[in-house]
Amino acid sequence: QHGLSLTRETLLAGFLNHFERLWSDFEYAGFSPLKARYLEASQLAGSMVRVHQGNDLVEGRVHVLTDMGALVITTADGAHTTLYSGDLV
Repeated sequence: QHGLSLTRETLLAGFLNHFERLWSDFEYAGFSPLKARYLEASQLAGSMVRVHQGNDLVEGRVHVLTDMGALVITTADGAHTTLYSGDLV
């Protein structure tokens, strides 16, 4: 508790106010302007990932995130695969 008084309502209101600004930016200009901020906070760049897409499993190293938000990975054979959806495991 450390002397900080913060209600759930105050916390949620702060989060939603911040999210609203980000959402507005996204609606206006898409993902591209938010990409740099996302990459600064993300630990995905260069990491090995496994992505389930339905019954398929794609494995590789994260290469880049496109301006549309798609994940591009480099597979073991050196091919670049662009993933628009899937479950990261």
